[in-house]
Amino acid sequence: MALKVNASIGTVDTRAVGTQWTTGDQIGISTMGTEGQTRYNNMEYIYSEDTGFRALSDNIYFQDKEEVVTFHAYYPFSGEQEEVPAPVEKTITADDQTAANQPEIDFLYASGATASSSEPTVNFTGDHAFAHRMSQITLTFIEGSDMDFGGSISYTLGDLKMDGTFNPLDGTATADDDATATSLTVNLTEVQPTSGSYIAPSLILFPQEVASIPITVTVGGQDYTGTLSVKDGKLQSGNNYTWKITVSKTDISVGKAEIKNWETVDNGGTTATM
Repeated sequence: MALKVNASIGTVDTRAVGTQWTTGDQIGISTMGTEGQTRYNNMEYIYSEDTGFRALSDNIYFQDKEEVVTFHAYYPFSGEQEEVPAPVEKTITADDQTAANQPEIDFLYASGATASSSEPTVNFTGDHAFAHRMSQITLTFIEGSDMDFGGSISYTLGDLKMDGTFNPLDGTATADDDATATSLTVNLTEVQPTSGSYIAPSLILFPQEVASIPITVTVGGQDYTGTLSVKDGKLQSGNNYTWKITVSKTDISVGKAEIKNWETVDNGGTTATM
């Protein structure tokens, strides 16, 4: 009997970039701690809007009619099928933050789902759904007094570690301890504020300890600086940290920070000045 796969991300079928599983998405599925006959490593399954997830080449088959098998899975697929996947090492750049590339750094992990020959569908849903293992930052820019974003702005976040590792075996994602903190610059074009407010596309970063993040916002060639205070002094796995940043001719005001689901962290505010 071949395994059938049903998978969701969190409580809804959404990814970091705000889309459902997309045709061509590939996950790796392995059996967990089994003492039975059904043992598989890193079997590649691919998603189609028409059929859901199916084996890309070789199916997982139950070898024992009575055996209940526990599975874990991760996204995106890496390594070779039937071989234990190695940790994925990655240096995040601005190019990784585009809508097209960001899903490749939105590392997901699911575990604990079971299936058997008599009930061959493994449901990576509910408590066993895929969970985001990275951290997310979402910034809302607000036009302050005498400020006009003029269709484009840019901002730079500093003191962040961009080198990190994702382990497909246990879903751990973390910045490298010995990595050098650096900066990330994002250029925003076609900025169209609504009632003077603009929500920038979210960033995905490795979880890491960081008490505060310096920010520089550039509007019309003028730099405005401030500081984002991070709740609990760390970017934690699965959390979306949000700040509201008001940019005025004289300064920047950063509001309270929140955590949303992903789990959104409201981190309050700060003021950035010229």
